[in-house]
Amino acid sequence: MDHFYRQFTIIDFLSMFIPGAATILLINITVLPLAAPWSAFFSSDSTIGLSIYFIVLSYLAGHIICQITKPLEKMRCFEHTLTQLRETYTPYVEQKAAALSLTAYLPALTNGQIPKLFWRRIYYFTLTNSECSRLRLMHGFYGLFRSLTGTAILAILCLLWYGYTQQNCPIIPVLCCLAASLLFLYRALKFYKIYLETMFETFLLIAESTGRPAI
Repeated sequence: MDHFYRQFTIIDFLSMFIPGAATILLINITVLPLAAPWSAFFSSDSTIGLSIYFIVLSYLAGHIICQITKPLEKMRCFEHTLTQLRETYTPYVEQKAAALSLTAYLPALTNGQIPKLFWRRIYYFTLTNSECSRLRLMHGFYGLFRSLTGTAILAILCLLWYGYTQQNCPIIPVLCCLAASLLFLYRALKFYKIYLETMFETFLLIAESTGRPAI
């Protein structure tokens, strides 16, 4: 339970709840009054009940935004960062993985490429055997800005729809949201790099004898 609590407060709150809440607020203002279904079904304007309703909607919307923005990692800038860091850390990670007996039952090399299962095993081992709060914090910030990129793009679509229905296109807000999406994407890339660097460094510092962090 303690492990779940830490994961929820850091990663889920930053990368899912906050972007989800921004998305729900945006939709409620520009496209669809989301409070109406609550009032129609429960016939109540209870502040507590309505707050819980929006919290649940925000968390669910955050999950959807997080999944929708996952393909951003296929962009060249993200893939270049991942490839560059893996090339830098591969010799050290392979030695450490062998010492921790993590190289067993892996597929054979294909064209000299390390199988993806190896990297997934490294990530899983690090996350489950490390108490590094910085690792989870960087993961949370990366997810936050990646999801906010999707939220900013959704804001542009909502504003265009609002402008279409009101016969008045809000040019300045659209341009601001476009600039925000680019800024969020840049920050997501920055924290993605820091997250990966922290991941590899944390893995290399895990004590070989106990499987726990050496620091």
